[in-house]
Amino acid sequence: MADRTLAPIEPDSLYPVAVLKRITGLGDAALRQARRAGLVVRYLHGRAYVCGHDFIRYATENGSTEAPSGGKLRNES
Repeated sequence: MADRTLAPIEPDSLYPVAVLKRITGLGDAALRQARRAGLVVRYLHGRAYVCGHDFIRYATENGSTEAPSGGKLRNES
């Protein structure tokens, strides 16, 4: 996954979906699941965007405080 560069999400920024996927490490299936679970995607002139504050809200409402079973996170070596 060399094309993914994880970065913080800024609440006052607007992210094209492709950029959001790159900086969060989410793939297509994970993004579809997030949208079904309530992540707000906004469309402007045929392009999809996510507001940073919407992604942060989604992550805090739907994320877990527990590490995945197996003890390692995906971005750990």
